[in-house]
Amino acid sequence: MIVVFGFDPSTERTAAWARLTCGRVSGEREYEDKGENTLDEIRAMLKVAVAAANDGAVDGVVVGIERPPPQLNVHVMPGRIKVKGIVEAHKEALWAARAKAGSLIDASYVAGALAWMARELGARVVELTPDAWRAALNVRRTTKGTDQGAMIKDAIVAMISGWPKVSNEHVRDGAGVALAAYWQVRAERKAV
Repeated sequence: MIVVFGFDPSTERTAAWARLTCGRVSGEREYEDKGENTLDEIRAMLKVAVAAANDGAVDGVVVGIERPPPQLNVHVMPGRIKVKGIVEAHKEALWAARAKAGSLIDASYVAGALAWMARELGARVVELTPDAWRAALNVRRTTKGTDQGAMIKDAIVAMISGWPKVSNEHVRDGAGVALAAYWQVRAERKAV
């Protein structure tokens, strides 16, 4: 069995996570634990998992991390230009970009710290953008009214044995990242 962690970094030096055990050959996926913790608490958790792998209790540790997308897209909506005028619409877009950029910078810091920490401990790290892990789960927003959060929840419940009835969207995102990371590592191992 392989222990797989999936992390959804937050802006407050914390991350939501899910831990699964996955079959090395068979591909079964079992829920183990979930939560939201600080970087120090996560380091202690990873240390225990890597020690178990080093002792032969598990076949390995994979850490999947949601990496914020490299670009920041904030578009001025044409309708806003008609209502407010082009200067006001662009000012609104600039303020939105600044607010969003701060959150993405914080989440990027947490993602980078997690990746460094996991590699230092000896875990296999897979970094995925939100679009990449959602594509791996075949969960894409197809129309404007589509509730992607509900689609992710349904996919997680269907794909992970023993998933709890109560979980928040960030923990489910962590589970989605874990699944996508596991499938990527499994495909790499099959290719060798």
